[in-house]
Formats: sequence, structure tokens, C-alpha cells
Amino acid sequence: MQSKLRNAFVLILLFWAPACGDSKHSADVHGDEADGQHSADPQHAGDLTHSEEEGHVELTPTQAESAAIRLEIVAPGTLSTTLSVPAVVQAEVDAITHINVVVPGVVTAIHKHLGEEVAIGELLASIDSVDLGRAVAVFLEARAMTAAGELVLKRERELFRGRLTTAERVLDGLIKVNEEILTREQELRSQAVSTIRPLLEAEKNFKQAQLEKDRQLTDLLADRDARLLKLEVDLIERRIDEQASRNQLLALGIPREEVDRLADDSELVNGTYSIRATRPGIVTSRHITIGEYVDSATDLFQIRDLSRVWVIASVFESQLTSVFTGQEARVQFDSFPDTSFGGEITLIGYELDPDSRALGVRIELENAGIPEWQEEYPIRPGMFATVELVVERKEAEMVIPESAIVHGDGSEDSVFVRVGPNEFESRVVEVGLSTNQSVEILNGLKIGEEVAVTGVFMLKSALRQEELGEGHSH
Repeated sequence: MQSKLRNAFVLILLFWAPACGDSKHSADVHGDEADGQHSADPQHAGDLTHSEEEGHVELTPTQAESAAIRLEIVAPGTLSTTLSVPAVVQAEVDAITHINVVVPGVVTAIHKHLGEEVAIGELLASIDSVDLGRAVAVFLEARAMTAAGELVLKRERELFRGRLTTAERVLDGLIKVNEEILTREQELRSQAVSTIRPLLEAEKNFKQAQLEKDRQLTDLLADRDARLLKLEVDLIERRIDEQASRNQLLALGIPREEVDRLADDSELVNGTYSIRATRPGIVTSRHITIGEYVDSATDLFQIRDLSRVWVIASVFESQLTSVFTGQEARVQFDSFPDTSFGGEITLIGYELDPDSRALGVRIELENAGIPEWQEEYPIRPGMFATVELVVERKEAEMVIPESAIVHGDGSEDSVFVRVGPNEFESRVVEVGLSTNQSVEILNGLKIGEEVAVTGVFMLKSALRQEELGEGHSH
């Protein structure tokens, strides 16, 4: 009898529960409604299902879709503690070029303008300079005098070479004549035809002819050496004058190759001076106009190579022990909030700013293109940025995003762990090292479990309703 009553009671419950809209019907993360047992009552379509387990939340498919819950798997990871400091962009000091002139003159043409890119040797502007024309004239004169001196020295050597050859031929002929006389007298003497006196006279004349050759050649060589020495000294002086005038042109900024091939019909003879880029980069400033008189004090152009920039971060005295050369850094610019740049500290300053009590720390960055701004060299001097310096790294056994943590009213932290389709369990966890984005979990989770990192507020609200009994339908 009792068994029959129990079976009847179960049948009554089975028919009564759907009619009352009990929320304990099927609801999973895939929204499987094949069994057709869900309540069609719109008043209760978004209600939580009834759960007998404490801290357990089960969502309907509609709730799961609206919550847009994203899951992350509990896994080992690397945590980094960082130091956040303000920074400002500067152009690389060694990449800034100021274009000036040494020779004064009047600007006649401007070939490059603001924002234009230039290469080494590219023409920037032209000026007319009286001083330059005078310096070129002096150089051309000195070079011509040097060439003339070289020609005179060459001709003198050739003339003396001819004189020596002629003198040597004449004197050798005279020696040969006296030698023949001496030979004849020696033969006559051997035949007892002649006396000793003619023989002695012939010997004397022969030796005198030899000595005369030596004397005349010595005098001629001495005359040659004196003359050539004077010409060589004169040529050295001319070469010194030419080199001095040449150096003057080089000092005025005329390229060496232009000086070497300088001709009488060159525009430099008229004092026309071409101002060229000495380094590549972008024209970031220009301070001249056509017809303006310029001199060595005039800053004509400023050219910057912006392919690399310096980010100067300000580190306060109390933070200095956390900073070191080679330290990893992440740079976030105010202008480009969706893009960050990686680098490292290349220099720590040696003097604190007396007002801010901060020390400048330099990070060098390649100034490549970014998606947010298609302009070339997007990082511009003067931009503000925030630099995250990696102070410490730690390998942790379990790491989850910080957004998954639900901070309780007390000291306990918790997360929502996925335990089934659209089902979550609120679980207390022990938190270790925490950064802005990730948290180390010491206890409460297992490797491979999935935790909610978005939609956490929805789950927390749903759990609160469950605890207050608001999610029950009767």
C-alpha cells in the first residue's frame, strides 16, 4: 500500500513541476533544447535554475549569450612585476643635423622644404657669395702658378740635360785628340826619331784635357743644381699657397671632389654656393627665404633622422633601486592606446632634475609604421607616454587573468569555475603574486580547469540571487 502511494506521489510531482515553471529544467552552454522541456513562460525565461549546491550557478542559454562569458584555462605562466613611470619622446641627439654656412651670402634658391626627406649630398639651397668667389679665384691662381712652376722645373731639367750631353761630347773629343798626339809621340820616341820634349808636352796636354772635362762638367752640374734647387724651392712655395687656398675652400664647405675638379667655367667661380645635406633625414625646420642674407650664425635647416627615437622616462628617487641598464620596458603612447612598443633601458641619467627630483632613463625605439596611424615615423618628439619597466619575473605553476578574480567583502578571493555546460561554481582561491593583468593561484584550482574572465559580474549577480532565493520559481 505504501509503495503504491509513493508511486502516485512521484507521478503527481512529474506533472506538477512543468506546470509551475520549475527552473531546474535542461540548460547547457550549447543551448540544447531538443528535449522540449523548457518553460515557454516569458516571465521566467531569464530566471536562474534552482540549484541545491551552495555557490553553484546554472544559466539558461539566453543568459549565457547575453553575459558573453569568455573562459581561460588554468595553466603555468610567467608573472612580471612592473614599475610604471611617465615619459616623453625626444629625437636621437646624434641624429639631429643643423645646416649652416661658413661663407656669407644671399639665398638665391631653396630646393627642400619642411617635411621632405633628404639623402646625403642632396641639394638643399643655393647662395651667391662674394667671399666664395674671391676664395675660388685665389685657389685657381695658386693652382695655375703651381702648374707653371712644375713646367719651368721640367724644362730646366731638360735644358741642363742637353748642355751636359753637349759639353761631355766636346770635351771627350778634345781628350781623344790629345790622346792621339800622345800616342804618335810615344811611337816616334820609341823609334828614336823624336826628342823627349814633344812627348812630355803631349802627355801634359792629354792630362789637361781630362782635367778640363772634369772641371767644366763639375761647374755645369753645380750651376744646374743651384738653378734647379731655386726652382724647386719656388715650386714648394707655390704648392703651399695652392694647398692653403684649397683648404680655404674646404673650410667654406666646398666638397673635396668639387675642389679637385674645379674648372674655370665652374659656377663656384661666380660665387654660387650649393648647400647640401650631410646626413639623411627629414627637414624638420627651415629658417631662410629667397633673397635673405645669411652667414655662419644663421641656422638654415634642421634635419632629423627619425628612424629611431629616444623615450626619456622619469624615475623618482624612491624608485631608482628598481631600475637598471638593459631592463625590459614596454612603452605605451597616449596617442596610440592600442599599440605598445618593446625596448630596454640603454642609459640611466647621471643628474636628477632639481624640480621634479626625477632621473631621466632612456629607452631607444625603432620608429616603424603602426596600424593606428599610417604616417611615416609615427612616434614624434614631444609625445607623452607611459613606460612599464619589468622589475621582476616569476614562473608560476598556475596563472589566470586578473579579471577572473572576484574580490570578496572580507579577505577571501574567488573565481567562477566552469563545471558543466552553462554551469559555474564559485570557488575560493589563494592568490599569490599579482600584476596588472595576471594573478598567481597558490590553492583552490587545478591545471586545465576553465575560469570565467568576462561576464564575472553577471555570474556574481546570479549567485547573489540564488543565495537570496530570487532565482527559484514556485
